[in-house]
Amino acid sequence: MAGRNRHTAGFHFIVLSLCSALAVCAGSHTLMSRYIYSTPLLGLPELSVVRMLDDLQTQYYDSNLKKSVPRQLWMVDNFTDDYWVQQTKTANALQQLLSSKVAPFLGLLAVTYLQGLWSCTQYNNNSTIGFVKIYTGMLGEIECDTATMHCKAEGIFSMLQNEFQQMLTTDITFIKSLREGCIQNLQKTLAAGKAALERKVAPQVLLFQRNFTGGVPRTLLCLITAFYPRAINATWLRNDEPVSDHLSVTVLPNHDATYRMEILINIEGIGANDYSCQVQHSSLSKTLIVRSESGGSNEIISPGPVLGLLAVLAIIAGEV
Repeated sequence: MAGRNRHTAGFHFIVLSLCSALAVCAGSHTLMSRYIYSTPLLGLPELSVVRMLDDLQTQYYDSNLKKSVPRQLWMVDNFTDDYWVQQTKTANALQQLLSSKVAPFLGLLAVTYLQGLWSCTQYNNNSTIGFVKIYTGMLGEIECDTATMHCKAEGIFSMLQNEFQQMLTTDITFIKSLREGCIQNLQKTLAAGKAALERKVAPQVLLFQRNFTGGVPRTLLCLITAFYPRAINATWLRNDEPVSDHLSVTVLPNHDATYRMEILINIEGIGANDYSCQVQHSSLSKTLIVRSESGGSNEIISPGPVLGLLAVLAIIAGEV
């Protein structure tokens, strides 16, 4: 049961990381470590850390597992045991720092967990930036530049800004090692994962409609899967014009390091054949447009032979 809880927590954390990751600017690469620190809760490790290179998860640590482990085969092939030992030591040092310096604030503020990250970005001109950030959802956040050691805070963390600034100065050796190690690891990880980052996977587009009383279609779903990289431009068209209202858009990770996008539109009884789904992606040589057609209740309109079945199962599972 403990193992199951650990992996479940890890999965939720990975999804959170992917769904809230900062956008990567063109001409740059970012190495980001996201973490969740929590007070003792049933089934949750005290500290979980997920490291990402741009949008690829490269390694994982939690305090129940007690070690950092690779999440890509090319990480296994290109990093020695010494690297993983050092990554585990760094995560342990972070846990000790949070336990001794941050946990007391959590108790005072009645906060049971916090999220945070440390990150570094390298641009094509070889300039770099780095920062450390801690946040607690709607309650506030504090972000500190790891080069200048300057912090800025919002919400409840505003009254703690001086304390955090002093904490960074007191633990300057640890913060400096984070900053320098981040840039070194970014460059090495980037070299090891270049092929994975440069790969392109072209999406398939599946259209669904849901009919209500009288057989009138009210909702259309454009399911775009599986594609890589994550950047994609897709929308519904009505009479060949982009639709900007009545849309619900979701992007989620697949198990194979690709992504899927779901665009749901409420057509309010308008003919389904007036709509088409338009997709632009770097893997496609031209814009892909799939047109809808009128059909029976809950009919699959344009499915691939295998993905169509998987999509139907996914929708059924989501409604159970």
